[in-house]
Amino acid sequence: MCHARRVHRLARTLIALLAVGLAISALIGVVVAETIQLTREHGVFMVPVRINDAVTIPFVLDSGAGDVSVPEDVFKTLLRTRTVTERDFLSPGTYIIADGSKRSSQRFMLRELRVGNYVVSDVVASVAPDKAEPLLGQSFLGKLPGWAIDNTKHTLVIGVGVEGEREPREAGPTAPASSAVVGPVKNLLADHVQNARSSIRTLLQKTGLVWLPIETHARVEV
Repeated sequence: MCHARRVHRLARTLIALLAVGLAISALIGVVVAETIQLTREHGVFMVPVRINDAVTIPFVLDSGAGDVSVPEDVFKTLLRTRTVTERDFLSPGTYIIADGSKRSSQRFMLRELRVGNYVVSDVVASVAPDKAEPLLGQSFLGKLPGWAIDNTKHTLVIGVGVEGEREPREAGPTAPASSAVVGPVKNLLADHVQNARSSIRTLLQKTGLVWLPIETHARVEV
């Protein structure tokens, strides 16, 4: 009986330590999320993007665009400076523009795009007509670990993997992105603790011991 009590005390300790460790891990995941200041022009958010570690220009943050796109004058500048070469060309693609019409466009591969400290390699891009705005579309955004828009502070938050992708909104301000990830973190923590308890219960049953329900009293604030 004494042996069984010692095992159960050990199980309680393991669960408590696991809960604390998972909470710390979750908090670290939130802390390392990077915040990048945006500018708002004509109702859209602009973010500075560095192309192939050579030139930085502002892009419209557009989650509705399938690919990154740059206007033709920017594309010609990239060619002239050898930032993009003929070896980067891809087969043309057909795109549906805002008025519903279709347009064939030259496509090419960008070796890397950098936003803040996040670098995405091998990003498919297309060439838009002159005077069009550069668009940061899903060929880049879809490769991020997760991102969100803080409409109150006009910032892009990258690295919120537990929350997933959020679409920019034109409506009024929402709660800051940092607070939006708290609920999923708590849910993830509870799931992992429950899994740990199930594993320990199975282990005790295999050794012929009786599982006694254990309530963890550790409270973790995230």
